[in-house]
Amino acid sequence: MFSPSRILVPTDMSEQSDRAIREALDIAKRYDSEVVVLHVARDPVQLCTVDYCLSEDLMNRFAAESMEAAFRAVRDQLVKFRSMGDMSIRIVVRTGVPHDMILKETDDEKIDLIVIAVRKDTPLGKHFLGSVANHLLRDAKCQVLLVK
Repeated sequence: MFSPSRILVPTDMSEQSDRAIREALDIAKRYDSEVVVLHVARDPVQLCTVDYCLSEDLMNRFAAESMEAAFRAVRDQLVKFRSMGDMSIRIVVRTGVPHDMILKETDDEKIDLIVIAVRKDTPLGKHFLGSVANHLLRDAKCQVLLVK
């Protein structure tokens, strides 16, 4: 029988992500699993434009502040789920291409199950899976649960 010990749930802090987090926490409660909540931010600012470049120091400070803000936003998102009880939940924030970083985190953390929301709120979303979900279904080495 499948009994995940480590569950990864990516979040973009949307209502769809809330549903995936709730599902991941339900599963974690049932199997006494650790939950890793992952937010992947794309590179927030370009270092240079046509006629101006930011200093490396300013870029590093901005990147650190952005990561801290993302961490706080995920922490605030998880407040909604306090009533589900105490569980082992860890927040991870990374920068990069979402599906690549999710797959990397899955390998690095030896994740057994990815629980991810399927976005259906766009005209094409009603007919197709999102690109992140497609990449995970195709490339993940562990089980993937899609949540509507």
